[in-house]
This record gives sequence, C-alpha cells and structure tokens, in this order.
Amino acid sequence: MIRGEIRNNQILDLIQKNPGLNFCDIMRITGFKNGVLSYYVKKLEKNNMVHVIRKTGNTRFFPLEINEHESVLLEMLRRPTPCEIILLLENNPEGLSVSQIIQYTKKAQSTISIYLQLLLSRNVTMIKFHSRKKIIVLKDIEHVRTTLQKYNFKPIKKTIQNFNDMFESL
Repeated sequence: MIRGEIRNNQILDLIQKNPGLNFCDIMRITGFKNGVLSYYVKKLEKNNMVHVIRKTGNTRFFPLEINEHESVLLEMLRRPTPCEIILLLENNPEGLSVSQIIQYTKKAQSTISIYLQLLLSRNVTMIKFHSRKKIIVLKDIEHVRTTLQKYNFKPIKKTIQNFNDMFESL
C-alpha cells in the first residue's frame, strides 16, 4: 500500500510541476512501464486529482487548478514546433510574417502552415494586417509571458524537435 501511495504522489508531483506532460513523457521520466503508469493515472483521474485531456494519439495531464485557457497554452508549449513559434513571437511582440517565421525556424512552409493554423484555432495567436501584409502575433502576450515564467519553459533542443515533429506527423 505504501509503495502505491509513493507512486501516486510521484506522478501527481510530476504533473503539478510540469503541467501538460503526455503519457509517454511521464513514462520516460518515471521509468514506469505502460501498464503500471496506466493504472496509476487512471486512479488519479478517477479520484479527481488530475485533469486529463485526450486527443487522438495523445493524452495530456494537468493539475486541477489549471483552467482551460492555460491548459491550451501549456499543451502548445509542450509541442516542439508550436513552442518554438510561441517563443519566437514572444520575443517579437510586434509580430512576424509567415515567411519570417519560416526563415527563423528553418522549417518547411507546410510544417509552419499546419502549426500556425493550430495556434490560430486554439486562440493562441491571431492575424493582424500591417501595410496590407499579414502578420502573426500572440493573442495574449502577457498570459504567455506569465505562463513561461511560472513553469520555467526552455526551448527544446533542435534534434529532439525534429524527431518529435516527424513522430507527431505520423
């Protein structure tokens, strides 16, 4: 019984400190096998100790106190390319054109297009026009800055980003 409580607390603490982690991240960090982790996260969810967002092929875990607006941003920050775009826009509050984002990220236009659509649909970014030119800006830059500081987000290494982009596109 004590071992189970330790595992519960370990997973809960990890989710509290790193909201938006997905199942594979938690498995990798804790070293728990798939079945063991599945048992404990189901137990945490059943006991209303965590909030779980399930999407096709991806399950993310959040502390209960995180609202929907913050969980959407955290979900995007946990994904390598959206995180890179958000950090780029946070450092360029006046906004950037799509071609500038492509240039800075060194990613294919199709990749950037997909992720910009995702960020727009999740209300993280918005489009403004400046001299008849489309500019992408963060919708709520202060919310992004507060969240980045609160959870101490750092850019993910390029090789990990490229692998994750390839894996997520499958």
